[in-house]
Amino acid sequence: MTIHGLDSLKHIPSIIVSILNFMLIGFVFYRVYKEKEIKPKLWKALGVMYIGAFAFTFNFNFYQNIIQFPILPIGVWIIYWFSRRRKSERWTIYRGFAWKGFLLRFVFIITNFLIQPINSLMYPKDEIQTFIADIHEPSVLTTNIKFSDVSLISNKMLTSKNLFKANNINSEAWYYESSHYEEKKPTPPERFPYLLLGTKPKFGSGLDSMIYIEKDGKGIFITTNGRHYYFRSEAKIISPVKGGNSHVN
Repeated sequence: MTIHGLDSLKHIPSIIVSILNFMLIGFVFYRVYKEKEIKPKLWKALGVMYIGAFAFTFNFNFYQNIIQFPILPIGVWIIYWFSRRRKSERWTIYRGFAWKGFLLRFVFIITNFLIQPINSLMYPKDEIQTFIADIHEPSVLTTNIKFSDVSLISNKMLTSKNLFKANNINSEAWYYESSHYEEKKPTPPERFPYLLLGTKPKFGSGLDSMIYIEKDGKGIFITTNGRHYYFRSEAKIISPVKGGNSHVN
């Protein structure tokens, strides 16, 4: 059966869809079992349904989701082969469970498409609180030797709903530049020289982010899960420590 793995335990939308899938399995199993005149043992029927879900699949990427489209019902063939080898009536008893296991894979493709809408509803990417929901012993790391050390002015500023607004930026160009800068340049681009540490995303989002602060202290650039987001405020969130430079002004 296509049930999300351990990584999804950190992602609430995936957990919701997995629970829905388990409920569908239970409902379908109950209906098939109830209609059988000759009822097999529960554990055998469940095993047959599980094996029936084995299939040769065609995998493709759809909006960063790997879709496994079942083509050949290998599990059904296995159940058929074993059933026919022993007693012919066994196939009549178990084939409904085997085929339902295979057909449920198509249903799971549909339910998996619910993950992205649920994710967008619970974790909007145009709100900085999705990426910075909790701040625990934060620190600002200077990644460019041309800049002096800075510190956060206030932790609460980062989690304020009204301070930061999503903004447009040529993030792909900056990201490429920061990853492929020429060897003659010993430091990355200077627009985002500070790395913010000690933050956590919103619970259950499953986000693993790198958070950069703009040199003027008013911009936040976030890279997470292969995507990039930029937020801008009217107020500075960092200030130079004693002996700092004048880039933050």
